[in-house]
Amino acid sequence: MEINRDTIRLVRTFNRQMIRNLRLLNRELSGTGLNAIQRDILCEIARAGVTSPRDLATSLLIDKGFLSRNLKALEQRHLVNRVRNKRDNRRCEFVITEAGERLAGELDDRANRQIAERLQSLKPSELTKVVSGLGTYGRTMGLQIEPPRSVTIRPHRIGDGGYVIFLHGILYSEEYGLDSSFEAQVGQEITEFLSQFDPQWDGFWVVEAGGRVVGAIVIFHRSRESAQLRWFIVCPPYRGLGLGRKLMTCAIDFCRAKRYKKVFLWTFDELHAAMHLYRSFGFRRTEAKTHPCWGRNLTEERYDLDLQGAAPPPG
Repeated sequence: MEINRDTIRLVRTFNRQMIRNLRLLNRELSGTGLNAIQRDILCEIARAGVTSPRDLATSLLIDKGFLSRNLKALEQRHLVNRVRNKRDNRRCEFVITEAGERLAGELDDRANRQIAERLQSLKPSELTKVVSGLGTYGRTMGLQIEPPRSVTIRPHRIGDGGYVIFLHGILYSEEYGLDSSFEAQVGQEITEFLSQFDPQWDGFWVVEAGGRVVGAIVIFHRSRESAQLRWFIVCPPYRGLGLGRKLMTCAIDFCRAKRYKKVFLWTFDELHAAMHLYRSFGFRRTEAKTHPCWGRNLTEERYDLDLQGAAPPPG
């Protein structure tokens, strides 16, 4: 099929005007002291949790030198921190700070309000056409556009344990190089947990999107006064959406309702975004040990939260 010149001209005009419109929207987000590139970098790190300069340059299409200067500006404002990759000490990565997370959340909220204000005048039938049209155009132009999916956090049900084992095996292998013994251990321990699950004292919640389990968190009672937080995970495409904080809130609220005095967890020192989230809820590192584990040398860390007199975190 031959595409006529008027159709080509329409698409090109649309693209030019869309870019101009996005620049105007970005100006309306001023007042943070950050330029547009710095805002994009901050929000991308917030979404990814932890990321390398190479990944940032690729995802944002930014020259590496330009990226480096803007990352340094974000570091100077204590919005991001530079950390060393534990598997390759020559590589550095960036993780968002608590102040950066707050600012990224504020920017995200303001951007959402901008779009909502533009769309609120549409009738439901018109909005449906806009969403469908965006999906069709995006796929045609090679963009990674997925239809909006409802995301819910719900108590677990039969079959969810297998999904959580699968997620741990796949993601920890791809992201941290753990071998199959990690998946085997998670599988054994989740099976044991489910076989003795007590809804009076144990909690197990999953994130469901599009009919698939894409995240989870567990509270496992260890005594009448103590519980362990376990198997906290969120798939990469759903990180940076606040789901991790919602899962943590769900779990800690459950512990408070059951009057546990203490909650503890074990993690390892490469999970920077998770550790930052734990600390924001009041967890403090109490133990660390380095040893061969799951095919690598890892430094495992224990974090404890004293619930007696501890106030819940803001937000």
